[in-house]
Amino acid sequence: MSSAQQMQELLISLKLDPQALQTDEKIMLYQYIREQSELRPVLDRNSKRLYRYPVIDVLSKTEELADIVLIDLLKRQTLIPRTLLDRTRECPHCGSAHPHFIDVCPQCESIEIHKTAALHCFTCGHVGPETDFQSPSGMLCPQCNTRLRHIGVDYDRPLTQYACQSCHHIFIEPKIRANCLDCGSENLPEQLIPHDISTLVLSVQGRMLLRSGASNESFTNVKTSNYVVGAYFRQTIAWSLSIQERHPDIGFGLVLFNIQNAQEIIEQIGALRAYALFDEISLRISELQRDSDLATRFGEYGLWIFLPMSSAEGFANRLKGILSTLNIPQQSNIQAEIHSLQCPQDIIPKTTVNDVMAKLSKKVQKHVG
Repeated sequence: MSSAQQMQELLISLKLDPQALQTDEKIMLYQYIREQSELRPVLDRNSKRLYRYPVIDVLSKTEELADIVLIDLLKRQTLIPRTLLDRTRECPHCGSAHPHFIDVCPQCESIEIHKTAALHCFTCGHVGPETDFQSPSGMLCPQCNTRLRHIGVDYDRPLTQYACQSCHHIFIEPKIRANCLDCGSENLPEQLIPHDISTLVLSVQGRMLLRSGASNESFTNVKTSNYVVGAYFRQTIAWSLSIQERHPDIGFGLVLFNIQNAQEIIEQIGALRAYALFDEISLRISELQRDSDLATRFGEYGLWIFLPMSSAEGFANRLKGILSTLNIPQQSNIQAEIHSLQCPQDIIPKTTVNDVMAKLSKKVQKHVG
């Protein structure tokens, strides 16, 4: 009952109509309200890809749609692999994981091959099946007619070899051909596409897609005009660093905010109240920002905040003041980390954007996402 109640609270907190969702959103929602759960594949010889995910099949109605949706979710990284279970080889033409491996002659590709004892004539160097050297008068080389009397003197026996009954070619290793049982195409083993089979979990990005209702990552309630994707945020810092080198009086502040014990709070006061609290925090942060400030996500419950020509310490202090005035349930205790630095005071010359962000992120005791 407690688990069902937790799922119900998570569902209510999203304010979504499950009936109006697309197939991919239904799969994400299924995982979202079942926190820490995994989508586990099952081995099915009747499945084209050999493995299938029952939950995705049920929500997708057809196997063809299930494959399309799964590929899309993985490509967008809303679902991500967790535990590797197996690895298949798929046909490069139709994607089937049902190859039929067969040994063939490397010269004519006939399947009529078998292992045979071979002889090697020292006189002419001919190598062939032992049966080719047999004659009523004894062992004769079929190529130079030399009588073979003593092994090690006239001839020897090389490693066991294969003989082709179609072209009489002698070879040590056959050619391997992978015939697709679904489309009939003939491939070499190295042409097959390896595919990892893993359990799947909902990513931070997937969780935030549901919470924000947006098509990209965002911290709930952060001003749309202030929020940017991570790559753009880093480019902006890199550009600011280059400007600061030429104009030392032009600096910026950087703040890293992160709720350490978000999962613990959810368990203590329930998902509905917890997410309402997180939304209130993000709204208050948004009110602190100027139009020129930028923010991007750090994990699921954190933010990077870029403050051009502004004091990071001042912003951090105002943020701490906000946290102290929140109406927090008695049984919960928010453990938030707020770290800041000021450019150019807190950095050395020629510092890169990676160095700047790592300086703060390393201070975070627990990374989420």
